[in-house]
Amino acid sequence: MTTTRLFVDWIHVEKGQMVATLDPERISEEGQALIERHRNDWGIYTDTSGHGMKRNRLPYGVKITIEKARKSAPWLREDKPWEQHLYHMSVIHENGRYRCWYGVAFPRPLGPGDLVEQTFHEGRQMDLGKNGLCYAESEDGLHWVKPALGIYVYDGSTENNIVAIGDYSSGAVFRDDAAPEAERYKCFLFDRFSDGACYGLFGSVSPDGYHWTRLPEPLLSYFHDTQNVAYWDDENRKYVGYFRGHLGERAISYSETDDFRRWPSAEVIAHSGPMDAPGDDYYTNGFTRYPDEPAIKLIFNAIYHHSSDLVDVRLGITHNNRVINWVSYDPIVEHGRPGDWDCAAVYTSPNMVRLPDGTIGLPYHGVNVTHNEDYEYFYKDFAPSPSAFAWALWDDGRLAGIETEEYGEFWTRGEGCTGAPIEINARTSKSGSVEVELWESVSQFFARPIPGFTFDECIPFRGDEIWTPLQWRGKKDLSELKGKTIQLRIRLTCAKIFGYRWESSAVLSWKVSEPTAKAPGGVAGAPCLGLESSLDWKPVGAEGNGFVNIHHFGSADGIVYFANRFSVSQRGRWEMNIGSDGGVRVFVDGESVLTDPETRNPAAPGRSRVEVDLETGEHEVVIAFDLAAGRGYGIFFSWGIPESEEPNNPQRLFPLLLR
Repeated sequence: MTTTRLFVDWIHVEKGQMVATLDPERISEEGQALIERHRNDWGIYTDTSGHGMKRNRLPYGVKITIEKARKSAPWLREDKPWEQHLYHMSVIHENGRYRCWYGVAFPRPLGPGDLVEQTFHEGRQMDLGKNGLCYAESEDGLHWVKPALGIYVYDGSTENNIVAIGDYSSGAVFRDDAAPEAERYKCFLFDRFSDGACYGLFGSVSPDGYHWTRLPEPLLSYFHDTQNVAYWDDENRKYVGYFRGHLGERAISYSETDDFRRWPSAEVIAHSGPMDAPGDDYYTNGFTRYPDEPAIKLIFNAIYHHSSDLVDVRLGITHNNRVINWVSYDPIVEHGRPGDWDCAAVYTSPNMVRLPDGTIGLPYHGVNVTHNEDYEYFYKDFAPSPSAFAWALWDDGRLAGIETEEYGEFWTRGEGCTGAPIEINARTSKSGSVEVELWESVSQFFARPIPGFTFDECIPFRGDEIWTPLQWRGKKDLSELKGKTIQLRIRLTCAKIFGYRWESSAVLSWKVSEPTAKAPGGVAGAPCLGLESSLDWKPVGAEGNGFVNIHHFGSADGIVYFANRFSVSQRGRWEMNIGSDGGVRVFVDGESVLTDPETRNPAAPGRSRVEVDLETGEHEVVIAFDLAAGRGYGIFFSWGIPESEEPNNPQRLFPLLLR
């Protein structure tokens, strides 16, 4: 498993501070005692080199800049008799296939004076007539098949790829692993309510992505008419939705819920502001997550420019779902040049995926007529302009990065060192370089360079590499630093660094039960209740630091169970490292292997350790966790290899989490 930190914003960069320094001759006995107490109790080290102020781990000379997307050739066009026009799509990569659901407008033979059915509601216009959802799939993301699914009749035949009827282009298909199998896939669709006076979003569910069942009751009563995106958030155990909203003009609104069938009204969280042009709208939200890194939540906001009638796409990021920070106000996906097939508008859709050649692709819909030109087909013969789907492309990790045109440096935030090599993703000019020095973070307030891993020993990086290991003279690896909390001090000269990563054995997703009553003896007496038990299990993902936080249970008391199944490819011995604040009892295949009942805040990685022998095959790990009336927040968990076992496991293979 790889842990990746991308420099899309400053979240992984140490803020630093100006530190007051003291004159030792002016420190009283009471002051000296306070200095000693701060160092011993809190890890605060006082600089007594003389009266003044000093810089402490402050970044300087650097900025974050985006990488403009490259574009593939179109890979899906309207080439079937039932495809008059293509609308927004969704792509999911699963089980070795790229699966695409896309909205279509069916052909509409018009007689003299006929108009396409439209609705006008509170000054907003929407086409409601004769739309559907179609399906395509691909092995490589470039060559697509529209299979004959035999589900709907079109022109007397079921030899088509239509999977649903209705305005599904206003929603995005997502996979919901927290739901029953019959509702594994979900989507929104826009429609008129039964009273004929109101409009809003309905839901639709499917066991396989082919056969869809529309839910009878509306989910949201509002004119959410274009690209509404939802997903199940493992970390917060809620459905999260980004919707078309309005505040003056088009905007991004947000809602979240425990129950997909019951959504609170969405609230606007982003709209054009003083840094935007006065004629800009936030047209579609384009929410997606980075492949294999669900904590990296991205907004690819289509910006509609009233002044030109054109549309391009801007990049934003959110860490808490509600607050969006723009990485840049410049477009990251640009519309094409005059005469190109996408010269007027581009709209991205979920999901960002990894393509077979390692590049990162985000599907987008392009057209060659402007926003208001497109409306002419409502008043003329129905002949909308050709449209197509293509990929917006980036090299792995290179959406944005920290750059200096001359010289700059910064420190990363502290991370637990696994002993594995650290790789960087960087590009330098001919005369540029990237140098990295490792610091040990002794406490929240104090860090120091690690001998042997300073700038003096660093072998500077020069060139352009997607991922390349850091190197220090005389050091073959980082095994001697395993278990330490380290920071990277990164010095750039005419260079740009996009991120860093390392191999991690942390387990970042668990099935978690609802609280159960404590047995006599507390967590030490808790029985093993695994995934085959009748407990209500829901997936919960880790935060960015690897901590699986279940404090949504609040001040509840009782025992919560964490459970996962792992596959072992070869017999061996591994170390289980559990960091928790509530007490724990750990089981492997139903047998208790560790009990640590004490509650200690805060949780720290590796608080409890135990070695286990595992045979080839599947194994279940269950952790009984004491909520301790709200003092138990969650766990860290990682696998390790005991030193005595390393000769038997030179490839550093760990038990593989089974989804």
